Amino acid sequence: MNLRPMNREEHKYSYKQSRQLAGQTGCIGYLRGPLDSMGFRPELSDLNTNEFRADLGITLEALRHEGCILENRERMQAYCLEHLDSAMDRESREYGFRMDTDKYAYLLRLNPREGEVYIYCYFREWLDQHMGHARRGIRFITPCYVDLFRLQDGDKIRITTWDGRTLERTCRYVDEYHLEIGSYPREEIYHICQFAELMERNRNTVEPLRAPACQIKNLSQLKKCLKAGSRLEVIGHCRPECIGEMRKVTLANTQGFYSIVDGEPPDSRLNQGNEGKGPVLHWSNAPFWAFQDGVCGLYSDKDHTEQNLIMAFRVLTDAA
Repeated sequence: MNLRPMNREEHKYSYKQSRQLAGQTGCIGYLRGPLDSMGFRPELSDLNTNEFRADLGITLEALRHEGCILENRERMQAYCLEHLDSAMDRESREYGFRMDTDKYAYLLRLNPREGEVYIYCYFREWLDQHMGHARRGIRFITPCYVDLFRLQDGDKIRITTWDGRTLERTCRYVDEYHLEIGSYPREEIYHICQFAELMERNRNTVEPLRAPACQIKNLSQLKKCLKAGSRLEVIGHCRPECIGEMRKVTLANTQGFYSIVDGEPPDSRLNQGNEGKGPVLHWSNAPFWAFQDGVCGLYSDKDHTEQNLIMAFRVLTDAA
């Protein structure tokens, strides 16, 4: 059974989304309810085919099999505790898992304390393609198309109005030229220039709530930038469970740099590596790197494809 903990990037797709995002990610619908009485709520009727329903039936049967995660409430709680890296919040109230089949992806959001289960069903190719595009970040510009900053999908902006009031809004990536402001069910979609013109007309200013990324353009610049204490945001990785991690550099030298997962206990498996310095990423040679829009990517080959990606990350300016 191809079941693994969700990475942080996938968390936001295990909640109800706007009609626009549901369409772009191929969200067919979702199951919700107690273990023994989950009901299906459709989103995209065109994808709710006999083939999908058969796949969903087989998937649920596998998840409910003896010893598996949805066998019963006790087993669900035990399974979550056996996979603490699936916790979606610090209080460990909800746990997230992903199961893939040939064509479909199932995102499980579980609350063992309440016995509640949510399973969001996606056309896998559409979901993965959208997440890949969303890693570019949401572009904020002036009405004259001068770049201001890029925001990670799902992060927040602070809008300061002409009279000094501040508003915080969640932003979602739609495509390179469109964004969604606000959370379901009160979200609004804007062209990036339309939003810039609206802010200028109302004499508002916009800034990211999180520190933006350094605009690193080559390997030499990256080597000069990284030092102990620098913070990285992992947005792509050969191990999907690492996507979304916030890393802190513990040592950078002529060979490469070491980093630990920020906020994880020192005795966690990843942070214990290399005598507490965490895993190392060697510099390699310049042709194996790609730099675009503040994203630094290292590949195993000079052909910069998703299959060859080792790690992609942003260096945050608050510690650069």
